Amino acid sequence: MKKKVLSRVSVVLAGSILMFFLACGPETAETAAPAAAPAAPAAPAAPTEDEQVPAAVEFPPSADWVNTGMPLSMDDLRGRFVLLDFWTYGCVNCYHMIPQLNALHERYDGRLVVVGVHSAKFSHEGESENILEAVSRYNIRYPVLNDSEMILWSAYGVPGWPTIVLIDPEGSIVGGTVGEWPFEPMAELLDAVIASELPDDPAPLQGLRIASQPMLPPTLLRFPDGILPDPDNSLVYLADTGNHRVIAAEIDTGLVRQVFGSGVPGLVDESFAAARFRSPRGMARIGSTLYIADTGNHALRAVNLDTGELGTLYRGAVTLPSGLRSPWGLAVHNGLLYIANAGEHQIWRYNPENGALSPFAGSSAEGLVDGTRTLAEFAQPSGLSVAGDVLYVADAESSSIRAVSLAASSGDGEDAVDAVQTLVGSGLFEFGDRDGPVAQARLMHASGVAAVGDDVYVADTYNGKLKLLRAGELSTVPIFGLQEPSALAYDGNELWLSDRNNHRVVRVRPGEASARPFELRLPGGADQGLLLAGRVDRNEGSIRVAIELPPGYRLNAGSPNSVVARNLGGRSFSFPLEEYIEIPIESLIESRVLDPDNIRQSIELQLWLYYCREESPDICLFDGASYTVALELSTDPAEPLSLRRVVRL
Repeated sequence: MKKKVLSRVSVVLAGSILMFFLACGPETAETAAPAAAPAAPAAPAAPTEDEQVPAAVEFPPSADWVNTGMPLSMDDLRGRFVLLDFWTYGCVNCYHMIPQLNALHERYDGRLVVVGVHSAKFSHEGESENILEAVSRYNIRYPVLNDSEMILWSAYGVPGWPTIVLIDPEGSIVGGTVGEWPFEPMAELLDAVIASELPDDPAPLQGLRIASQPMLPPTLLRFPDGILPDPDNSLVYLADTGNHRVIAAEIDTGLVRQVFGSGVPGLVDESFAAARFRSPRGMARIGSTLYIADTGNHALRAVNLDTGELGTLYRGAVTLPSGLRSPWGLAVHNGLLYIANAGEHQIWRYNPENGALSPFAGSSAEGLVDGTRTLAEFAQPSGLSVAGDVLYVADAESSSIRAVSLAASSGDGEDAVDAVQTLVGSGLFEFGDRDGPVAQARLMHASGVAAVGDDVYVADTYNGKLKLLRAGELSTVPIFGLQEPSALAYDGNELWLSDRNNHRVVRVRPGEASARPFELRLPGGADQGLLLAGRVDRNEGSIRVAIELPPGYRLNAGSPNSVVARNLGGRSFSFPLEEYIEIPIESLIESRVLDPDNIRQSIELQLWLYYCREESPDICLFDGASYTVALELSTDPAEPLSLRRVVRL
């Protein structure tokens, strides 16, 4: 029975390659050179009675572990299935797989253990601290090993990212596949296999718990990855990507004027804070419509800025390899919206007049090939910027900056031979940190670009630098302390740069070598970022939140007043907010915002409320607050922690 069922796993895993493309190849000339996606290998034959099933390779004892309470070994995992996921965190196809791997890891509650084997493409990705940031940013909920020396990669003969290998409870390799795969057939098959092979639950493995996380950053932003200055309206829109929302703030003062999104991930078309996004990034404005690339939902969303209503214009999916997948940057030219469709390695175009959405440039093969729009190849295009009739593209996986001619793009004009050109960059596996003439210059996973006249500024993400491309020369703007800068925009006066892993946005004047942080302010609060700390009873304890409104005002019952509790891993839970609310610790544990296995941890509480004059209910105001709460879980009775929010006019 065992060999029959497990051979079905092997066949289905290999067969799934037929549905998807290989995301990236290893760092060799042979894999970097082909222009087309590689052919799918044949499904492996089921082992015969006399054949020896290969054994799993032991984890390197010197490797760092992330997101687990202790290092793991294959002996620790005996008696349960193990799914190894070979990935690198800058790869969009690996990013696509994370929600499915989270779901599989939690679905079987220890009977199947997902282990992310991080085998870095870029040198920056091989640092354990950077992997930890990525684990937090992507909300990964399974153990991750840093295979920085590619030991497991070589031992398993991995051909590209992502690759999965399935290991049975006896420690034998029973299947594997390269590329993305659909969740449903995988889960159905594993349901049958695990039910037949593991009739009893294995003993709990304490090391599988997510390790204690550091304190949440005392900032309103979390991994911001999109910026749209709107100087005509004195506003800037910020994609607060890690908090799954978009913030509109005054350019001059930083005062928050509107928040789109509740902070809880999802896809909900509502107004203001009742809406839901999943890792939004690029933004663009045409008239009174704010367009948002809702990356995690593979969707193009639109906000009517006159009413605050949000709508979904188009939604793709991971399982649709020819649709909208992980849209990233947005840009506007002649009333048309251009989309960096990162997951398809293409540039797409949307016409607001007739709702038409279609590929504009890129063959969908991943590579660095110039020429006509339809034959050119991109590699995870991310940031976009328009100057004149040129669309500049930060092509992240090829560490390059590309230029796409838009001169005839408003119609069905001829696709010029030189429509797509590379300004700096040489190939999928040519990267580094080198200034000078563009023929020798190198970037590393650059993901943001902004054109300022004839100059092109670049967010050189994995080098942690801002760079300037001018007259065929690449140079570094001497700004220090940046951590994975990503989104970049120009407002006609200053550059805006998302300092992603520092959870902030900075402003830089062209020609100057200094950056100043853009400080967000919530209405009426001098106590933002307040640290509330104390011991709570894990069974009976609570956090009390009281709201004190100005005299003559009341909460608007028809608005989405809420308090969102969020942990560093991105888990969140929303409670309806009244003038007094008591948040049970037990609810935070059940929703996994709090980890029951960690005695000390911190969460963030964010309050969003709308209040109106009692005599004139049509006059309403917005208020928000963000607090860091450090908790010590105990079984001893303890007084509830109390937080009082005083709203000032």
